[in-house]
Amino acid sequence: MRFPFIFLAFIGINASAQLHFEPENSIGVHDSVKQLLSPWTGGLNAAQFNNIDLDQDGLMDLFVFDRDGEIVRTFLRNDTVGGINYTYAPQYEDSFPDDLKKFVLLADYNCDGHLDLFTQDISAIKLYKSERGTTGMLSFSLVTKKITYPTNFGPANIYCSNTDIPTIVDLDHDGDLDIISPPNAFSYISYYKNNSMELYGVCDSVDYTLGAECWGKFVELQNNTLSLDDPYCDNIWTEQGTSSAHAGTTLLAINLDGNDSTTANPNYDYDILMGDVSFRTVVSGINGLNKDTAFMTNQDLTFPSYDVPVDLMFPGAYYVDIDGDNTKDLVFSPSNNTAAYFQIQANALDPSDNVNNISYYKNIGKNDSCIASFVKKDFLVGEMIDVGSNSNPVLFDYNSDGKLDLLIGTHGYFNKANNSYDGRLTLYENIGSNIIPEFTYITDDYAGTSSLGITGLAPCFGDLDGDGDEDMIIGDEEGRVHYFENLAGALNPANFVLSAAIYSGIDVNDNAMPALFDINGDTLLDLIIGDNQGKLNYFPNTGTKSTPSFSNTPDDNFLGSVDVRDQFNIGYSAPVFINNNGNKGVYVGSYKGIIYYYENISDTANFILVDSLLINARRISPSIGKLFGQTFDGLVYGQSTGGVTLMKKDILNSFDSKYEGFDLKVWPNPARHEIFVRTAENEGQIDLINIHGQVVLTKNLTSQLSILNVDNLARGTYFVRQIGDRNVSVQKIVIE
Repeated sequence: MRFPFIFLAFIGINASAQLHFEPENSIGVHDSVKQLLSPWTGGLNAAQFNNIDLDQDGLMDLFVFDRDGEIVRTFLRNDTVGGINYTYAPQYEDSFPDDLKKFVLLADYNCDGHLDLFTQDISAIKLYKSERGTTGMLSFSLVTKKITYPTNFGPANIYCSNTDIPTIVDLDHDGDLDIISPPNAFSYISYYKNNSMELYGVCDSVDYTLGAECWGKFVELQNNTLSLDDPYCDNIWTEQGTSSAHAGTTLLAINLDGNDSTTANPNYDYDILMGDVSFRTVVSGINGLNKDTAFMTNQDLTFPSYDVPVDLMFPGAYYVDIDGDNTKDLVFSPSNNTAAYFQIQANALDPSDNVNNISYYKNIGKNDSCIASFVKKDFLVGEMIDVGSNSNPVLFDYNSDGKLDLLIGTHGYFNKANNSYDGRLTLYENIGSNIIPEFTYITDDYAGTSSLGITGLAPCFGDLDGDGDEDMIIGDEEGRVHYFENLAGALNPANFVLSAAIYSGIDVNDNAMPALFDINGDTLLDLIIGDNQGKLNYFPNTGTKSTPSFSNTPDDNFLGSVDVRDQFNIGYSAPVFINNNGNKGVYVGSYKGIIYYYENISDTANFILVDSLLINARRISPSIGKLFGQTFDGLVYGQSTGGVTLMKKDILNSFDSKYEGFDLKVWPNPARHEIFVRTAENEGQIDLINIHGQVVLTKNLTSQLSILNVDNLARGTYFVRQIGDRNVSVQKIVIE
């Protein structure tokens, strides 16, 4: 008997949540003036915006793709006309493809009334077709990995670099979608005409030709101005002109001046909005009434110069209805790819706005004659906890009131004045109870850490000097750690004073993520530091209860054989240790969005991977503690986009590695070569099913323990389903 995949996915996600923590979005958070609407969303750094009706209630919701980490965020509208009230709705995120890259644009390419999806694929443009099943659930199927056009040398990809964002719209008003995109290494933009309507009389084909090599007859100069009527466009192969190598451009085709927008002649021309990788302004080009090949005759170098000009590094422009009045508005956000692999390996972030970084302009004109009126600079992010980039939260009782507060380290807040980042600690006090926490903002410079001139702050706590209060160790981006002594004394609000910068000369090269825990059982707190290589560095404490002592080199730089690197050798291990009545364990966050849980903790043995939790985020930094009345029942994690997410332990289904009473037990998770499956029955079958609902492997049960070889399967999320005589059980698993 087979079950529909929609039902299967529902069972898998809700009945087998790994580590048995579930998102908890009901806990209130206040900033300095209000209660936040979506505090636990996770932050946004390089957001791209599209309208889509996610829940089919007739209101246009928001699909947000963040280029930083290449993750999806979905938001539902809470009201009708005139409001900008959105609620984070993560339940829709799994509906979208899991291989989205660099940009995502939603548009109806086949005229079936559903928005399809365009994204990048290795310098090309990929297309997915959207579908709504009988239950209304949204899904996507691949149409083509690379949209091409004919040349004298054969088919060529419509080029789109890692840094560009094209524009996809019906430029010639013939009913099918055309594309404008910068070609490789040039500073003009090209128009690719879709011939579906001309050739087939329907719009559902992707049959493109090069319509205009230098669309608009302009060239983007290195000073972020447009050279209009540029002679380079007359013969791009021989004319040297003013063109130069192209580094990164965002494009939005839009009608700004209302030309040819009357009812009698709806075929209005398109103008252009452009952002450049090295500048903070948006440039608009005004089309001189040629809707096909276009001819730009005017420009605004600080759009909208008639209002508040856009002021964001490498701005991208998005035309979406924000307030539900059926008129599209403008939203601008940075397009810097701060989590690109080559930048991670170079241990650098592009200088880019990472707080208050989404500017919303209401359109007080019409859809075909946009007039932008500035509203706010913190659309959506103003309702979240957002500390910039690479947040590192810790649950810590800073005021000794018996409740865990929230302290968040960060890579830094972007400082526009000097084009750099200010590393800080942000503190939220728990003003709730020991059962229902509630948090309020206290400061974004706790312990005065902004004066240290370091970035990538990652705090941890422990009583290093034996005086009854918890001291603080902070790791930094350079791989060093800094010791802050707590002078408050037991049961008093913490008072941290820097005791030793670059403590003990310790340096793990990059991105020190420290934890304090007694690994070797000598009652002294040892220092364990994660790093960008995905390992754990072990520094045993060789001092005394009152005088800690650490070597400047680790005794073991591969503690427990923990290795959380991905296929690009990027790790960012972030450990947090627990001791639950003698049962020692460690949660380790990773760049690839997985929290791993290990037991068998000691300084001489390999840790045992017990379970894991796959998260829709990158560069996970976890902390765990008693928030809801039970030991270790609250988990918070930071991420590359600078926000914090809160999760609550599902007590009814809590995981105990020594309990074997589950109908279906699957390990290890994630798996690499083999999956072990233990069932309550020894008859029936086991199916391994991919996220598209396809059975990729089946094994008949002959005993309660089965082994599945997955060496030949693609990386990703799968579901293990047991079909037995008495029941059907499902567990979700990740194959690396």
